[in-house]
Amino acid sequence: MYRNRCRHDIVRSVLEACKDDARITEVCRRASLPVDRGRRIVDLLLRYGLLVELREGRERRYRITPRGYEWLGIYERLEEVLPPV
Repeated sequence: MYRNRCRHDIVRSVLEACKDDARITEVCRRASLPVDRGRRIVDLLLRYGLLVELREGRERRYRITPRGYEWLGIYERLEEVLPPV
């Protein structure tokens, strides 16, 4: 049975997709999100400082920040203590 992902699971997928400088379409494909929803999540993560935007001409790529890695570590520890129901 398929389990719906909560917002935190989606954030985790997006952060992991950005570990190697990805464009928005790559991020959405890796995180299994539609592009419009992926853009909203990426914008949110940019505001929180978990991602940084890299610009080369017209191309935009996204990279996870040290704060983003910290968030992933905390989330993984939390899953160990409180496994999903």
